[in-house]
Amino acid sequence: MAEGDYNLPQGSTKSTPMDRLTRKWTDFLATGGAVSLGIAAIFFLAVTAVLLLRADAPRYRAGDYLNYPLLSRVDFSYFDRVRFETAQKYASEAEPRVYRPNPAFSWNSLEQDLKHLPDAVAGKTAADLPEPLKGAIDGPAILALAQYQSADRRVVFAQQVEAFLLPLRKSVVLSNDAREEELRRQALLRIPGSIEIKLISADGTTLSEKLDQTLPAVASAQLLADLTKSAKAAFDGHLDLPLRLAEYVRRLLQPTYILDEAATRDLQDRAAAVVLDRAGNVVVRAGAVVKQRGTIEERDLPLLQTENKAYVASLSEDVRWQAGLGMAGMVLVITFLFSWYVVRFQPRIIRNHARGAALALMLLGMLLIAQLAAVGTRPLFLFGIAPTILVAMITTIAYERRFALGLAMLHGVLVTLALRQGVDFLCVLLAGVSVCTTLLSEVRTRGKLIEVGMATAIAMGLVTIAVQCGAMGNPQPLARVMTDALYSAIAGLSVGFVVLGILPFVEKAFRITTGMTLLELADASHPLQRRLAAEAPGTYNHSLQVGNLAEACAEAIGCNSLLTRVGALYHDIGKVRKPEFFCENQADGVNRHVNLSPEVSFLIILDHIKDGLELAREHSLPTSLYPFIQAHHGTTVVEYFYHRAKAQQDKSAGSVKESAYRYSGPRPRSREVAIVMLCDTCEGASRSMSDLSLNRIDALVRELLLKRLLDGQLSECDLSMRDLDTIQRTITRTLMSIHHGRVAYPSIPAPQQSVAARIP
Repeated sequence: MAEGDYNLPQGSTKSTPMDRLTRKWTDFLATGGAVSLGIAAIFFLAVTAVLLLRADAPRYRAGDYLNYPLLSRVDFSYFDRVRFETAQKYASEAEPRVYRPNPAFSWNSLEQDLKHLPDAVAGKTAADLPEPLKGAIDGPAILALAQYQSADRRVVFAQQVEAFLLPLRKSVVLSNDAREEELRRQALLRIPGSIEIKLISADGTTLSEKLDQTLPAVASAQLLADLTKSAKAAFDGHLDLPLRLAEYVRRLLQPTYILDEAATRDLQDRAAAVVLDRAGNVVVRAGAVVKQRGTIEERDLPLLQTENKAYVASLSEDVRWQAGLGMAGMVLVITFLFSWYVVRFQPRIIRNHARGAALALMLLGMLLIAQLAAVGTRPLFLFGIAPTILVAMITTIAYERRFALGLAMLHGVLVTLALRQGVDFLCVLLAGVSVCTTLLSEVRTRGKLIEVGMATAIAMGLVTIAVQCGAMGNPQPLARVMTDALYSAIAGLSVGFVVLGILPFVEKAFRITTGMTLLELADASHPLQRRLAAEAPGTYNHSLQVGNLAEACAEAIGCNSLLTRVGALYHDIGKVRKPEFFCENQADGVNRHVNLSPEVSFLIILDHIKDGLELAREHSLPTSLYPFIQAHHGTTVVEYFYHRAKAQQDKSAGSVKESAYRYSGPRPRSREVAIVMLCDTCEGASRSMSDLSLNRIDALVRELLLKRLLDGQLSECDLSMRDLDTIQRTITRTLMSIHHGRVAYPSIPAPQQSVAARIP
């Protein structure tokens, strides 16, 4: 025999730690642990994928303040959108503009006007001439034109006019605005020499022309000099007539070409389109300043992102794999902590796979929302913090504060990793989570959520100011600190309003009942309560008394007193189907069970549980009230009918089995339901007592509680012996206050006869 084995009982084997571990693992799998492990594995993979979505993204965001110049870690080139657009704009502006013939002006029309001048001025003085002749043609010019009245001289005049206009027909005349615009472009683009324009002729041919070879259609000395020179050459021998004709032509002259905006725009767009992308490429060397000290602007983000991508691309494959595995390892550790926390504090989630999946989906969804907040310029201290505070509030409402605190803190660590933030960001998250889980004990009013949100907002705002002002390594400007504090406060306050709006959906998703819903159910105007009061007044009064007893007991041992009270109000709701078969509703004193067999009476009594569950489903009562209806009798014996059956049994028929007269159960599985069972029993028994002294009530309560304990009715709930002692004293005290004695009032003497009545 090995040393240490002699103390073992005969036939037993030594239990090793490995055996105990194997046994626990087997029990875990038997309670649904395999599916829970699958949920945890999917959660791990999904969280890892979410965290790796932006693992290569730079941590700097628009609005961040740099206290030092940011240097490039590698050589890289980046596409400067502003530079590229500038090159496109220059190419577009440098493209010559297109002009087409002016449809409102024709050299032929001008020539015909000049040829008809002798007829137009014949017999008139300078003062009688119409515009535009008036002022352009004077008296000597009229006399000179009069020489061309004859037919042969008219032919000569026509030839002279054609000679006068011939050199001008080849000139390009532009408006003053067009020439000024071309000169402005030349100065802007710094084009040496003369800028070019493009002319589209009548036949569609495109020609290029220098601007200095065009004429301005304005009253300029140069144009008048050119016209005079051509007129003198054509009308040689005349002194005044060439000057007058030049002035007249200058007045009639219009731009021969006007800007074709559509054709110009088309050519400019083509010129911009052919600009190569390399026109916007900028090469930055390692060590060069990427961003000077100061606030990061929106326009700086593309450069920082390009530098970060170049740095990540320069890393070896081994380094990238190492970083990815490190991230997965951190997620694995946090997933393990999540799972351990569930097993340790909420083991029922392992058996309820739907609730476990809903919890994992909520954590993953809130993490994804926080990760999406890092895209763009959204403030992280608003959209990055709010999801974790939402997780804290929802889990506090759905479960309890200790579980919610741990779960939300771990979620805050994941969010901090996903957003690549520092300890200051995590401190703000932890402060908000701690405050909201501490204050959100029970939601009985709508204002409770707003109060908790406001307190969380104040706490996170103050912590944000503290951690950012205390960051000696990278101090932030006061304006930035106050902005982040405001955003974190808005996050806390807004989550309170969000939870207030989605609270009904949270109750359905997690199958919970909040204090607000319970208060609505406790209202006497609820249809089921009104029906119970109208059809079964005795049961209604009994339920009210049990509710008072149960609420006091729950408060005494630290249970959910509101849930206990509402459960007590609805525990006997099934009696409205057959109220006359229950003694508290038999106001006429007639017992309906007198003419029934014990078996039938027992079945009628048993039906009030089934009927109660049916009514609860019909009226959409929360599932948290079902155990109060179903288990408030546990598997106890209906003693009255059991003893009647025993008294009526035929000895030859065999004995009556006690199990045949027990309720179908189940036994209470929560402290709240167990309290309602004990209070229901004690309240009903106290009604049949004639002596309501303290000693008698105390003895009755002790006897009934001991009876339920010995019958095993409390074996599946978490009531301790200390709790039972507290419950016993609370029930006794409350029953004494309900059945307190009153001072006997003296009888009122009979009224005396009046004097008139005594007159015979």
